[in-house]
Amino acid sequence: MNRYLLLPALSAVMLLFAASCSQEEILPETEPVEQVYYGDDILRADLELPQVTRTSLDSDSSTVLWSRDDAFSLLSEGGVNNKFTLIEGAGSTSGSFAGTLEGTAPYLALYPYSKNAGVSGGTLIFKLPQHQTYVSNSFGIGASPMIANVADASSALQFKNICGLLCIKFTAKGSPKISKIVVRDLGGNMLWGDCALALDGKQGTSEQTMTIIGGSNEIVLDMSSSVSLLAATPKKFYIAVPAGSLDRGFAVTLYDNTGEVYDMLQTQNPSAKVERSMISNMVPLAITDVTTETSDLKRRGYYKDLFMNGGLSLTSRTVLPACPYIGWDYEYFASQGTATAVDTAIQKSIFVGDENDTNGPLVYPDGGPRFRVVYFNGGNSRDHGKSLTATGRTRVYNYVYNGGSYVGTCAGAFIACKGYDSNASYNYYIKMFPGHMYHTGISKDTTDMSMPPDCPLRRYFTFGETVNRIYHNGGGYMSEAAEHAVPGTEILLRYTNCPSGKTANNGRVSGWAYKPNDKAGRMVLLGSHPEGVTSGERRDLFAAMLMYADDGRGAIQVKADLKKGEKYLCESLTSENKPAHARIGDRQYHHFTVEIPAGAEDITIELASDAADDDLYLSLRKDGYAWFSEADYTLTTKGSNKALNIKKMEAGTWNVSVYAPNTVTAAVSTYDSSGKYYKYTGDLTLLEGIPYSLKVDWK
Repeated sequence: MNRYLLLPALSAVMLLFAASCSQEEILPETEPVEQVYYGDDILRADLELPQVTRTSLDSDSSTVLWSRDDAFSLLSEGGVNNKFTLIEGAGSTSGSFAGTLEGTAPYLALYPYSKNAGVSGGTLIFKLPQHQTYVSNSFGIGASPMIANVADASSALQFKNICGLLCIKFTAKGSPKISKIVVRDLGGNMLWGDCALALDGKQGTSEQTMTIIGGSNEIVLDMSSSVSLLAATPKKFYIAVPAGSLDRGFAVTLYDNTGEVYDMLQTQNPSAKVERSMISNMVPLAITDVTTETSDLKRRGYYKDLFMNGGLSLTSRTVLPACPYIGWDYEYFASQGTATAVDTAIQKSIFVGDENDTNGPLVYPDGGPRFRVVYFNGGNSRDHGKSLTATGRTRVYNYVYNGGSYVGTCAGAFIACKGYDSNASYNYYIKMFPGHMYHTGISKDTTDMSMPPDCPLRRYFTFGETVNRIYHNGGGYMSEAAEHAVPGTEILLRYTNCPSGKTANNGRVSGWAYKPNDKAGRMVLLGSHPEGVTSGERRDLFAAMLMYADDGRGAIQVKADLKKGEKYLCESLTSENKPAHARIGDRQYHHFTVEIPAGAEDITIELASDAADDDLYLSLRKDGYAWFSEADYTLTTKGSNKALNIKKMEAGTWNVSVYAPNTVTAAVSTYDSSGKYYKYTGDLTLLEGIPYSLKVDWK
């Protein structure tokens, strides 16, 4: 039984509901119906009729009718579970059920029938499911249980509802198709699990006592086929939930027909509290902005995938074919190649910072990587290193050692090293890789590169024994001499088939990777130039270099373990000034942990910010990082001030996250006829980050 037949609406009134019946067409008695024997005992059963009304947010009046094949359990203290099936009364509120009356009185009836339900020690034991099935204008079969005391077989059973209903309504432009809705109770109330209902005479009333264990605060409404949301007419979704739940609001996540998160929202309105045998109607919600989070965990918490540096004295490349090939979003700086005042100012704003962004766009205010990977083109490494200035070189170094990954070809490989040729330590190199490079002496020619069978680049694409005809112009090789050896360096490729007169380079290391520690990113360096190739193994080689670097990004850093009653501040402007307390940047996550002791109650997590016009999300999760789309509790409404107030939580370590969903608008800007870079517009204050505080407390 699970379908409502809608009655005329009563303005500002919400009627009691009874558990639902499956909405099947009632067949006329014109054809022979197969007779099924259910038992000799017949019981009459009536559904709970609307008797109490309450003010609601809009009008919705419904009642329930018995449906063919409905059945209930007739339970006794002795452990007997009798099944009674509807034989008469389909389409009405009163029906006759047939079964075999076994065991001894007193009896209790439980709808729907459950072979695992029972009565023990004055307690009804049954299970509420986590998954319910969408039914148009109603709720799923078996989602909302009812009970009835059996006085004697001659009296009709008066069924009473145990749960209540949440009715959420959505409109949306573009008719998106929804495949699943997940509701999370923001107060920590259990929404499903093993239930124990006290049979103390108060069952089926507002004073009933029911406990739930083994479940969670998350319930799922599944669509057997996707349901389209409309722009003008709200689509209703009914979900049965235990009485008393949602008293501190709820979060809801909608998934589209591809399984991706379509939107997230929540209410902390106390009107969401669900009462027994009543429908809690929510105001129709118009979904206008899609709140999404990529399913690719590697991309979460970053502004974009890659930044390409074609700054002073480097190749001014604007296209990187491997990026669209692997689906990466990137920005670039392509200078004119000469140190004009404009070139210098733009490069400084990127690698050092300016008045709108103290740290520059490569890093967040706390020094963490804003792009997952940075790529340095070929060119003149020595001159480019000088043009970066000491501050710029330090910023790139910190970018890598704070978790961002780096790819460099030719000059981009040299500048990452400690020294070159006879220069054991070159002052204008970044020195991220504490090793040494030597020039090959090969100019404007090609070489092949051998790839060992266990090379990690083979994880991404299929390669032969060698990758052939890779352009080489003044690049170098990594020194394997004892005085330059760097523990932990991975040899990826070696030169082979070098041009005549330069065969001494055969066997020398042409490509390698280095990751100094778990916090730092991975550097992938190459002495030649596959980056401009648009197809084939050479393109795949460079794409694999990007992907291997990306897979070696630094581990996610937890900023702090929050302590009871202490306010944690994230207000600093720059990474040099208390980086652990720096502001949060655009599309960035800040992760925290908190240890919740056994017995803690009324746990409150407060997120506060003076940046009232900005948006911040607050999430909490027991197992795993608290990504907002996967958290146990999450607040994603507009604004930067939020508070989770949870009755009880499982003891242990919980993960807390703050997320800044908004970002600037980026567009290519051309200067002095040929220079290009990405110019930011919109809310530029996001580049300096959003200040906020976090505080956790409990009783």
